Amino acid sequence: MPRAAWPPALRGPILCRRPRADARPEAGGRRGPGPPLPGRAVAARRGSGRGRERRLCRELAPARRPRRAARRAPRCRRRREALRRRPGRPAPRPRRIARGRRPRPPHRHHPPLRSHAMMLERNLAFRLPLIRGEDVRTAQLALIRAGALRGEADGAFGPATRDAVAAYQRRERLAADGIVGPLTWTRLTGQPALKRERPWQEGLRPFLPALLDWRGAPVGPGRNRWRLTRAGIEVEGEAGPRRNPKPDVAARCWSVHRGALEAAALRFAVPVELLIATACTESAGRAEAVREEPGFTSDAATPHRVSPGLMQTLISTAREALADPTLDRARLLDPAVSAAAGAAYVKRQSQATTRLDPPLVAAAYNAGSLRADRDSRNPWGLIQTRRGNAWHADTFIAHLGDTYALFASGERPGDPVPTFWELLP
Repeated sequence: MPRAAWPPALRGPILCRRPRADARPEAGGRRGPGPPLPGRAVAARRGSGRGRERRLCRELAPARRPRRAARRAPRCRRRREALRRRPGRPAPRPRRIARGRRPRPPHRHHPPLRSHAMMLERNLAFRLPLIRGEDVRTAQLALIRAGALRGEADGAFGPATRDAVAAYQRRERLAADGIVGPLTWTRLTGQPALKRERPWQEGLRPFLPALLDWRGAPVGPGRNRWRLTRAGIEVEGEAGPRRNPKPDVAARCWSVHRGALEAAALRFAVPVELLIATACTESAGRAEAVREEPGFTSDAATPHRVSPGLMQTLISTAREALADPTLDRARLLDPAVSAAAGAAYVKRQSQATTRLDPPLVAAAYNAGSLRADRDSRNPWGLIQTRRGNAWHADTFIAHLGDTYALFASGERPGDPVPTFWELLP
C-alpha cells in the first residue's frame, strides 16, 4: 500500500524509546522481561517491505556482544606465555620497565671512631680554660668503654674526666695523676674494650650506676647503707670492704667448682662472683651438703623442705627455676646442675627485686624474697638467717670480698664469663 493511502494516524512520526547507553543486556545479548528501560523519545518512520519491524526497532536492540577475538585476547595471551615457557623454546623478551624517579642513594653511615689510629700530640689534663678537642672525646669514649667514666663524651676535659683517668690509672697500676700522657693514652686506645662490647657486658652495665652509689634496703627499717667497689661491698661507716679472716673457703670453692660455676654464669648471664659467694655462704663450697628443714618427711612428699647440693636450692625451687619437674636429690648433688639451678633462681629474682645488688641477692636467696624484718638487731632490715653473731648478708659480702681478692691476684674468670669485677672502676 502506498504511503499516501495510509490512514492519517499512521502518516506522522512514530514515538518509541531508545535504551540508555549505560543499560547492560543480560547474558545472551537479550534484555530479559521487565519494565521498559528508561530512555528518550525518538522519531522513527515505518519502512516498507521485508523486515520493516526489525528496521523500525533497530535502535531498541541491545548492544552487540564483543567480538570473539576480543573476548579471547587474555586467554590467547596466556597461551602464548605458556608456549614460550616450554622447554626448547626461546626465552621471552624482557619487558620494558617504565622509567620513574631516580632512586635515592642509600643512607650514608658515618664510619665508627677509630681511636687507635689517632696520635696523641699533647698531654690531656684538667686546667682552665678546659682542654677541648677530638682527642679528649676519644679518651672519654675509651674511659666509658672501660667502665671508668659515667656520662657522655662531650670533648671537654673536666673534673669528672680527671677523676675517671685517675681511677683507670690506679686500676692499671699506673701513676694516678689524672693526666692522659703517652703511656695512659696507649693503654686506653689499645685496650680490647674499645671494640664492641661483649653481650654479657651490655647486659650487666645497666645495673652498675645504682650499685656504685650508696643505697639501703628497699623495704624494712634497715640501718646499713652500702655500695659496690672493686674490693667488694663497702658498708657506710666501716673502714673498708669486709673480708673473712681465713679466705680459704672461697679459694677452695673456686678451684674445685670453677667449671660448673662459670658455665652456669654464662648460661644465665649472672655475675659469677654472686654464685661463688652464694655457694660459700650456703654450703661452704661442698657439693655433697644436704640440709633438711623442719617438717621434712621425704623428697617426694616434701620437696620444699630439703636443699641438696652446692647451692642449697630447694628441690621444689630448682624444679621451678629450671622448668624441669624431674629434678631430684641425686641430680642436684651434681655441682653443674646445682649451680645452674642457683643461677636461674638468682636471675629470676634480679628482674624485679634484687637488681643483682649483692646484699639483696643474699637476703632474697635465703628467705625467698625481700621482706621487712622488724627485729631491731638486724641492721639490714630484711628477713634472713642469723648464724651466731653474723647475719646471712654479712657472711655473703665477706665471701664476695674474698672472691674479688682472688680475681685481683690473677684468678679471674675467663673472657666470656660475666662478672661485675671487670666493669667496676
